[in-house]
Amino acid sequence: MSEEAPTAAMPAGPAVLEPAELAILQQELAMSQSTSSQKCMPSRELAALAEKVYESARADETESLTEGSSDPATSTAIECRICLQRGQSSQRFGVACANLAAAYASSCFVVMRILEGGQVEAWNDTCHAREEPWRRIHVASAILSVNGVCGDIKRMQQELETATAVSLTFCNPPSVLSFCSVLRAVSTGTELPSPHLFWRESAKRLLTEHGMQMQMRTSSLHLNASKAANLSVIVTTSPVPSNPSTEMLDRVLASMQLVPGLGSAPKIIVCDGCKCVPPGNKTNHKAGKVTIEEAQRYEQFIERLREKSAESCSCEDVAFFGTQVLSLSDHHGFGFAVKAALAHITTDYVLVVQHDQEFIAGFDLEALLETMSLHPGVVKYVGLPSVSTLNYEHAIRSKYGLSLHCTTEFGVPLTPLIFFYDKPHVCSTTHYRTTIFGPGSPVRKGDFIEETLGVAEREDILQNGAWMEAHAKYGTFQLDYRDLSDRQLAVIRHVNGRAFLSPEQRVAKGWTATLRFVV
Repeated sequence: MSEEAPTAAMPAGPAVLEPAELAILQQELAMSQSTSSQKCMPSRELAALAEKVYESARADETESLTEGSSDPATSTAIECRICLQRGQSSQRFGVACANLAAAYASSCFVVMRILEGGQVEAWNDTCHAREEPWRRIHVASAILSVNGVCGDIKRMQQELETATAVSLTFCNPPSVLSFCSVLRAVSTGTELPSPHLFWRESAKRLLTEHGMQMQMRTSSLHLNASKAANLSVIVTTSPVPSNPSTEMLDRVLASMQLVPGLGSAPKIIVCDGCKCVPPGNKTNHKAGKVTIEEAQRYEQFIERLREKSAESCSCEDVAFFGTQVLSLSDHHGFGFAVKAALAHITTDYVLVVQHDQEFIAGFDLEALLETMSLHPGVVKYVGLPSVSTLNYEHAIRSKYGLSLHCTTEFGVPLTPLIFFYDKPHVCSTTHYRTTIFGPGSPVRKGDFIEETLGVAEREDILQNGAWMEAHAKYGTFQLDYRDLSDRQLAVIRHVNGRAFLSPEQRVAKGWTATLRFVV
């Protein structure tokens, strides 16, 4: 896989489009919403027409091309699954794609171009010969999963890069209107109207299935209201390059809707303080030392958070519902930022999330809280799995010779952790107050918990022959749901706040609003 140069998604310059050509593309797209056999265009001819229509739409700011158009059943576009195979991983499947993750239910790849000579072109020509137009991959198709992986864009890319055979799930745009709207959103970063998320229902279902295969071991996901009311959320944030945009945090908060009951939980967004360094001096974001300009953009970001929090106080459909913003006057560091937020928490449990960690799948929060309430002296902290910790048992066995195993004796499947990770976790507030920040705690102002208490925990457990006795003091576990092939399922994805750029920043650099790649 290779990333393309940061150019616009399509070659610039208007194309002369005949009304008949627009009607032809509309007809070809409409065919994708029916499973009846019909004669359709060959791949190369269709791709050329699609590019021509889009170029005309880009040049026509009044959008007269699609004036009066409407999308039939846009949120329930036909979902198609196909398998493609190439001789070796160095060969290309033949598509240029861009990531579109504006909302939790729309994290997917959008096909920007179908390349000549690739497997996708050959597949589309096969569909043409068989008169099966609904199975073709169009420009502006939304690829929702790759080899069963969905929501996690990095893993989907890895599958496309390394696998010689891929199973793809995708939805095709049902009309020229949705076709143009999606490509414009990817290219320019403009907001995509909700009605044009034609893959929305399929994406929700796939994400739910991906994260909820745990139902084989646990109960259904009808959250008990009393348990939901006993959990609060702390979201930590600090200066990042994308400020004053709230895009990254918008995504993180919106992704919480994947977890039943979590969207309505009370949330505290704690904004760590920072210190301006004199011009020419070196910055250190980890220590809260930033430039004057960065501090100003961060203040604008905090003000936007306050506005969004106030606007959403009466609307449960908004990602910021139930949020309050806590702004710290000076740099506290992750650990003491959490400690400051805990002073405002009245629930027995807290979910701690960093500003660049988003959910890619749901989990059974009710069952997890039930487990923690029934075994408070054993299960005190439950980390949510990410790609980096999926092979935790193997890594610990290889590095330390310690055998850890998943257990269901407490209810939900859990694997012991010998380390406190700062990344998203559910924890007893009592444990936070009495152990993590209690007497003798190694955590100081400016510290990360994992770099202090986490290291101390690991050393304590490894130096203790009866490691389970040492582990009991910390009560750290990781949620361990698996699929039918016994592969662990990730719940969290790291967006990387230091590298994240808002769509406006990407467009200003001459890039597409979202990352584009060729495979």
